[in-house]
Amino acid sequence: MERRFDSEAIKSPNEESPKHNRKDSILMALFSRKSFLVSIPALLLALVGCTSRPYQSPTFTEATYPGAPKVVYMSPTDRFPAQDAAPRWEPAPAQVRVRSANDSAMVGVTVNRVNTYTTNEPKTVYQDEWQDVFIPNDTCYEVQCSGGTGKSPAWDRFYQGGRRPSDLDDAIKGIGKVSAPKLVANGYFSSKPRSWSAFTAEINRAANSGVIGKGEATQVLNTYRSENIINLGYSANNCTERAYSCDHWVYKLVPVAHQIFVPVTHKQVIDQRGYSLNVKTSNAKLLSTEFEDVGFSINENGMVLEQNVVGNFNSYRISSTSTGPSGAGGQSQVTLVGESRIPRDLSSNVVSKDSFAMVGPTPTFTLDVDSNYLPTNEDPNSQLTVDYTVKYCDLGIFGTCKAFAAYKDLTTGSANLIAAHTAIPIAPSASKKLWLEYTLTRRNSQFFSGKPTALRTTSDIKM
Repeated sequence: MERRFDSEAIKSPNEESPKHNRKDSILMALFSRKSFLVSIPALLLALVGCTSRPYQSPTFTEATYPGAPKVVYMSPTDRFPAQDAAPRWEPAPAQVRVRSANDSAMVGVTVNRVNTYTTNEPKTVYQDEWQDVFIPNDTCYEVQCSGGTGKSPAWDRFYQGGRRPSDLDDAIKGIGKVSAPKLVANGYFSSKPRSWSAFTAEINRAANSGVIGKGEATQVLNTYRSENIINLGYSANNCTERAYSCDHWVYKLVPVAHQIFVPVTHKQVIDQRGYSLNVKTSNAKLLSTEFEDVGFSINENGMVLEQNVVGNFNSYRISSTSTGPSGAGGQSQVTLVGESRIPRDLSSNVVSKDSFAMVGPTPTFTLDVDSNYLPTNEDPNSQLTVDYTVKYCDLGIFGTCKAFAAYKDLTTGSANLIAAHTAIPIAPSASKKLWLEYTLTRRNSQFFSGKPTALRTTSDIKM
């Protein structure tokens, strides 16, 4: 099957091809009638004899590929390299739940003495990389052009500009910024090919020598053949092309295995001490609906290591005394004294439902809130308020906002929310579409930050 095309039918945009790792490829012509006649046995022998150039692996780290084990605990019977052992007591994490201003709880902890050593262990990771991939039984195109001699502004810029790689990349679609310098450095296109056949031979010679990838040759001579024929001046009169079945190469992202080494810490417990902690909390500022978990560390003597700790809502001063036998575990007294409340932001979940609709002749904004966020006697000076702006637009002939018309503010207002359901009447405005934008804020509170919620928008109504 033949197809004819001329220079007016095709434009040649400048595009970059994907970059990839180069391989040595089998010696076969990709885009000529002769290549189609290569016997299958000869092709198989060539594939078997194909070898790869040494691959320069990029550097991968645990930061690039997280997830490797950091700590491995060994059993007491596991063999441990004595010369690498570093026995030490590890602080034990402890946590207590505080439910009220003055609270108490019992917490048990076990402090371990461990031998520790670190190894660098291999881990296989996969990175998607551009590679040449062999594709059998695909479609190639044999092109014959008459009259074209390679006369083009693209070649002129390359040869008159001193054979700069950037000009070659601009001239040949599909080569790319990585391979263009390789072609120039290795002496390719030292003179201008006078025909499309000569250009094809030069590209195939570079691909068969491993200077460029086979996938790039496919892009230049097959994928972007029409654009390159026009841009490089090989279609002065016209060209014909014939599609035929062929084996060739394409660029594809392929998962490539790499081995990295990650540090792994090995630990073996050689001694333990258990402590029962009597934790007493005072001066915590918590609403009756709140609780928080507070964490701290215990050393081998049953003592707290920190001086200050922080929960979800409060910061505490912490201290301890140990009442157990020294060096054998026992009991410890831990004291948490609240020093300051950490104000919390009002959750966007405070709004259960809103609506803006006509109630009789009056536009009405109704708002349902979670009653847990309404102020109580625990926070006597606080208010939960809604701040709103009534927005409008002028209507066009189809009952929608006029095209390119700016949205405008009709009025603003605020209301104190004292119940879970609130209805706020809005003054009507004729021949307009109305809606509201609003935020909620917990003001003058000992427990909340005073930061408003994200701006919310109601549905609209037409007056």
